[in-house]
Amino acid sequence: MKLGFDYTLPVNYMNGSIVLRWDMYWQSESFSREFNTPGDHIEAWTQHNLSALFTSGDDKLSVRAWIRNVANEDNVTGMYLTSDTSGFFRNYFLTEPRIMGVSVRYSMN
Repeated sequence: MKLGFDYTLPVNYMNGSIVLRWDMYWQSESFSREFNTPGDHIEAWTQHNLSALFTSGDDKLSVRAWIRNVANEDNVTGMYLTSDTSGFFRNYFLTEPRIMGVSVRYSMN
């Protein structure tokens, strides 16, 4: 399930605006194989993301600061069991760690 909320604030600087945004993704518990054994169980998990976007009034400049996986949680998103020829070990797929960044766009038009 995805849920998002944003709020726009006017800014006097460059007659612009700032958009504050929060996003949440929730995945219910599931199983990695059709057998539904305890070893195949994947717990439910949630991830939160934040961003702030400044846009100038003439739309020539925008600056976005963002954070993905705010809580920095290691969530299992999937897994699989290998065959007996390779030792029946499990491979796990995890969410990315917390990532932060800034994106800048300027238009010459």
